[in-house]
Amino acid sequence: MPNQTAVRALQFPDGFKMEISIDDGSTFVDVGVLSGGAQVTFNWEEQVIDAGNVTELENYIKNLSVALAPSALLSWDPAIITQIWAGIFTNTAATDPGVGFDIENVATHRITQTKKIVRLTHYTDTALTIEDFQFTLYNSTVDAGGSMNFKGANEDGLNEITASFTGRPAFASAGELFKFFMLT
Repeated sequence: MPNQTAVRALQFPDGFKMEISIDDGSTFVDVGVLSGGAQVTFNWEEQVIDAGNVTELENYIKNLSVALAPSALLSWDPAIITQIWAGIFTNTAATDPGVGFDIENVATHRITQTKKIVRLTHYTDTALTIEDFQFTLYNSTVDAGGSMNFKGANEDGLNEITASFTGRPAFASAGELFKFFMLT
């Protein structure tokens, strides 16, 4: 098959580190192993304005957002689960039925969500010092719910947790939405 283009770009190999911060980026928590990659989708609404006889139709975009859908999380650490759903879930030492942790919702019918920064980083070395790419999503929430998949003894794979994040421009910080670093 002939080449369709002469343009080449880096394609990142499998595997990256996913971290979450709920304190404006001062500290990040590694969420652990994911079953695969992640999907990032850029969204907006289009607005068309008819300026009459002054000019042609004007096209604008508004209400920008970025949806981040990582693959299933394989870590069942209660501290990680409560970071992902910060402001919604809490964990406490279990008293019944045994030793461990209880993860419970923290409120009633109306909950103010905690804003998060989600960062995906891929490294080119095993020492995790040389970054190949880094995608950072600011001002995000888990607004599409999530799931906990408990697999039975006869099913393939591991128990897994899924959550998707949506980031919107942070007006308090000049509309910051995302940052993507790529090593050249």
